[in-house]
Amino acid sequence: MSEINISIKGRNMKLTEAVEDYAIKKVKTLEKHISADEEAGIFAQVELGKEVRDQISGDVFVATIDLDIAGEVHHVEVEQGDLYAAIDEMKDEMTRVVRTSQEKKRDLFRRGSLKIKEMLRGLSGKD
Repeated sequence: MSEINISIKGRNMKLTEAVEDYAIKKVKTLEKHISADEEAGIFAQVELGKEVRDQISGDVFVATIDLDIAGEVHHVEVEQGDLYAAIDEMKDEMTRVVRTSQEKKRDLFRRGSLKIKEMLRGLSGKD
């Protein structure tokens, strides 16, 4: 299984070691949802930031991830009132995106295999 190369940066805030470790731990859980045949490399760019909206709504934390799996880039951006909740939601949303992508690839492969099987049956004359 390929390991994810993770790059984390902060926007409008200083990242503590605890926050970086938490984000890395959450992003690494995505490895189990990525098929093992991805040999070209897996890269994740995570950006955690704080945006000041206004005095009423206060600060909003933004967690963004760009996950590059063998040249296929997936992007997720979430906003939450808590930084850790934003990281958790970012991970959950990216898990959903990666699973969907992997399922589409698998289904496409299976449909292609069935078509080949049908063509071979047609050539052999047996049904």
